[in-house]
Amino acid sequence: MRGDGTKGQATVLFVGADASGSRALTLVPAWASSVGLSLTVEPVDVPVGAPTGAFGGIVEALATGDRLGAVVTDHKVGLFQAARGRCIHVSPDADTLGECSVLVSRRTGLAAYATDVGSVGEVADDLLQASSTATPAVVCLGAGGAGAALCLHLLAQPSRSLLRRIVVCERDEVRAGEFSRVFESIADRAPEVDLVVEVGESPWDQVVASAAAGSLVVNATGLGKTSGGSPVTDEVRFPIGATVWDLNYRGPLQFLHQAREQAAERQLGVHDGTSLFAAGWLAALRALGIHPGDQDVERFVAMAWEPAA
Repeated sequence: MRGDGTKGQATVLFVGADASGSRALTLVPAWASSVGLSLTVEPVDVPVGAPTGAFGGIVEALATGDRLGAVVTDHKVGLFQAARGRCIHVSPDADTLGECSVLVSRRTGLAAYATDVGSVGEVADDLLQASSTATPAVVCLGAGGAGAALCLHLLAQPSRSLLRRIVVCERDEVRAGEFSRVFESIADRAPEVDLVVEVGESPWDQVVASAAAGSLVVNATGLGKTSGGSPVTDEVRFPIGATVWDLNYRGPLQFLHQAREQAAERQLGVHDGTSLFAAGWLAALRALGIHPGDQDVERFVAMAWEPAA
């Protein structure tokens, strides 16, 4: 169950734009206590758009302090760039994407992992397997870390489905360019899948409405998490039989509500980000050296689905 770094009290940094508002601050320590561990989650709030220099103190704290490591949400690229020179290990997915979702503190340096590829992929597979229709296309609204992880997972195993088209929408030209550069380098992994990157301001109603019946439509923008907003308007028409997935699990969740309004009429399967929240933290904990058994995993998932206090 425990790695070497989890004996006694252990602290994990949680880096994000609004890490202080996450349920993880209470849920993860409560779960850890229930399985015999003593674990503290320490939030580090960094504004969206912060320069790489803003992460120097975090890297120094991980490299020289006694923290177990850091779990990263909104700043995967920036923190990875700041930490890379002090990394003794970079996982293949972190190297491909140029970002990390977990930094682990080791005696000789830092280790960087992009665990989102596994956790986002795990939940996506569960949602698609539960769908009553084939999934010929994916519309991913947002080309950030979670969106990129989803696409990397899907391109690694297209033969498992009828997937033939992925459309990624991104309003930030720099981010869209970096996304395109990464995926051009691995295009040969799935030559039968057409990957299209649309750059421009939302709303993206037309892109969503023009997707094939049964498509997977994902809100990976972060809109609707800590503030209002959605990448589509209330007039959007989701594809018939689509699986609609809002990666957010807290906040106004406007995109989620828009999909639910059409769920019966359009035969939609609608899902929020609670399962991803649980899968993401479990993957991060494993990278940090904490390896829960099956019952401990079930306990974590059950606690994640409990209504917030």
